[in-house]
Amino acid sequence: MIHRIAALLVALVALAPVAARAQEALPTSLRVGTSGDYAPFSETRGGVTAGFDVELAQRFAREAGFDIEWVTFDWPALAADVAAGRFDVAMSGITWTPERATVGFLTRAVAATGPCWLGASTPKRVGVNRGGALERFARRRFAGAEIHAADDNASVPDLLARGAVDAIVTDRFEIAHWRRAGWPEHCEPATERKVYWVSPERAGDLGPRLDAWLARNEAFVDALRARWLRASAPRGDADHAIDLVARRLALMPAVARAKAARGLPLVDAAREQKVLDGAR
Repeated sequence: MIHRIAALLVALVALAPVAARAQEALPTSLRVGTSGDYAPFSETRGGVTAGFDVELAQRFAREAGFDIEWVTFDWPALAADVAAGRFDVAMSGITWTPERATVGFLTRAVAATGPCWLGASTPKRVGVNRGGALERFARRRFAGAEIHAADDNASVPDLLARGAVDAIVTDRFEIAHWRRAGWPEHCEPATERKVYWVSPERAGDLGPRLDAWLARNEAFVDALRARWLRASAPRGDADHAIDLVARRLALMPAVARAKAARGLPLVDAAREQKVLDGAR
């Protein structure tokens, strides 16, 4: 027993310098990706960026001891920017999608929304922001329409205002900033989730840390919802559990395709049991 204790102490002493170096290596700044064109999450006016995600990022950084470095991104380049680590985390009304879930770390949901469109109910020409989840919705929902994808999200309403399109695609939060008299409104159910997208390089440390902070600070997050998103919508552990199940179901088609391509069985009972045992 004495020899074992001595060996353990030696190992701990040997590891101490390594742990210290790892602690010293942790970054003190937080590079936050923001678009600045997506109200009410992130909107830049007169050189000042404000919104739900901006205020949340500032609070998290302050409590975690980070100095924020804001990095502006364009929606068409978002996925490439995250993969390349151009910033540590994208916080700008990011929608969870199965494709995004394969890169880096996507946090627990902070809000639920759904796509909407303003204008004709069955448009032949549709304006939408390029590169985001809404463009995918537009191309699926209006498969026979001519899609006008704009690189500048803030310019999309002008497409409808000047008659370049018959309708524009938005969501349940942004629609409040885009609606105008005489523009009919149409919305799908609120089944999509807003999250934060952590780069692969920071997925191991920043991802779980931000996730845990969101869970601990739900009261503060909900106060932000009431102020920026115009309605309180508390999210508890049950909501998070349901969301995780929904994410897994959304990923299943891609998993099935990957297994089929590798000649693997679709159902692996031993693996499923291991997952269930780990959840107990």
